[in-house]
Amino acid sequence: MPAQYRTVITSAAHSCPKAPVTPALIAAMLKVESNFDPNKRSPQTDEYGIAMWTPTVFAGWAPKHPDRTASVFNTDDAIRAMAGFLCYLVDTVGYLPGDPQLLIAAAYRVGGKRVRKVDGIPPETTAYTSKIKTKMIAYGY
Repeated sequence: MPAQYRTVITSAAHSCPKAPVTPALIAAMLKVESNFDPNKRSPQTDEYGIAMWTPTVFAGWAPKHPDRTASVFNTDDAIRAMAGFLCYLVDTVGYLPGDPQLLIAAAYRVGGKRVRKVDGIPPETTAYTSKIKTKMIAYGY
């Protein structure tokens, strides 16, 4: 994991009291989502920044600042929002059969409703969650 993101990733993960949300999970997801590129853009899917947020979903999870608006392109904002959303997803899909970290990663990618509908990892996220697991191991899972 790039050294410049280690502190915010660790702090964001530890802001969630739920065991599945770890620095290794967040780092793995950022690696797979954007290769840690805070300026990544995918206009065709309407996803942006290091955590590949859609503006609508980001607006619901973005940290509130008294002096500025949070941005998907601000790594601190995007990573903290990701941790908050993952923390929420633990209660939404983390109880299903399987690895709770991979379940919440799948829900981050395709939505909790889709993960609950198939009662696990949706087929369209198998490659994604496999990459997440590989990266988590590399980051000390």
